[in-house]
Amino acid sequence: MKHLDLLATQEDLSKLQRQLAAELAVVSFSDNGKEKVRDVVREFYTNLIEYAYPDASDASTSELLGDDLAAYATNLPASAEASIWPTNAMENPDANASSETDSNVLRPVCIDYSVRTGRVSLRFADRGVPFNLLEYTPPMADADDDEQADSERADDADEMENAESCVSFSNVFAGGLGIELIRSLTDELTYRYENGWNLVDLVILDT
Repeated sequence: MKHLDLLATQEDLSKLQRQLAAELAVVSFSDNGKEKVRDVVREFYTNLIEYAYPDASDASTSELLGDDLAAYATNLPASAEASIWPTNAMENPDANASSETDSNVLRPVCIDYSVRTGRVSLRFADRGVPFNLLEYTPPMADADDDEQADSERADDADEMENAESCVSFSNVFAGGLGIELIRSLTDELTYRYENGWNLVDLVILDT
């Protein structure tokens, strides 16, 4: 796997997108498969930018999350198992950001990835708020009126299908569309919280 030490910023999201696009261009991968990769990476990374590091974000983001953040964060105990991301960046998250502002120093994102015919594998590691996207349940699922909740879920499913690449993580806390999009487009998805890092494996197949 190749490795990138990035920050949770729009600039580094663009850097990652360019890198993946260049590598996808030289392997056998359908246009539909490339679009899946673009959508998953954009949605996942945008979530990191907007929500993983509320203390380093602007006040509006922190106010948006408020007390609800704790309800969606899964505080798992640190595993005794050695991390599969034993990089210098994880041992010293400030190392790759010495020229950045103080707020950005606190926003590391380490990525291991491989691109080959028919398969893209991505490993994201960040030191943000613990959040298990596999266990996340959109707020609408707790509605008292089950019939209304079912109707809203159906509407959201239709909206997600029609929105195509316009779905963003600004919808996460208003219905979970971004997370649902990631879960629907990835063929393998795992999460664990280990030694202060959120660790997420994603596999996207060209199907």
